[in-house]
Amino acid sequence: PEHSITYEVGIKTNFDRFRSQTFVFWTDLQDNLVSIIAPGVPPPGTVSFTTANQDSYINGVEFAGELLLDQCWTLYVNFWYTYGENTVTQAPLSRIPPMQGIVGVRYRDACGTHFALYTWMSDRQDRPVPRESQRVGEVRLELRSLSTARNFPNLYSSGTSRRERSAV
Repeated sequence: PEHSITYEVGIKTNFDRFRSQTFVFWTDLQDNLVSIIAPGVPPPGTVSFTTANQDSYINGVEFAGELLLDQCWTLYVNFWYTYGENTVTQAPLSRIPPMQGIVGVRYRDACGTHFALYTWMSDRQDRPVPRESQRVGEVRLELRSLSTARNFPNLYSSGTSRRERSAV
């Protein structure tokens, strides 16, 4: 069976107009079930895979910050990076996202109205895994809104609109 141990350390700040948090993590995966290229000669133009229990690790960093411009408006930023590797084959782990970040401005009032205009940025996949699609970097501009119904405080309506701006 797979076993994992995660270590995480971080720091949070909370001032009158500025809040932030930064975390670094390391996950040691023992007997992790990983896909590997099967031995032998596959048919031309194909790659055969099998699975094996091998040791791996995942580490990364996350940062979030928010600057209060006034009672309702904030400027915010999020950043995260994850790295994963099979320690037996030194191959990258599958489904590890590239470096990503968000920069935006957000409005929130006491009645529950909320909307945010932000840019979501993603780096290209710098450690592709065979059989996974090659992810190119991209920048998107997104608008998200949320309002709370006054008579039903747990009922929400929301909508998201996004537009791909460019490939990096």
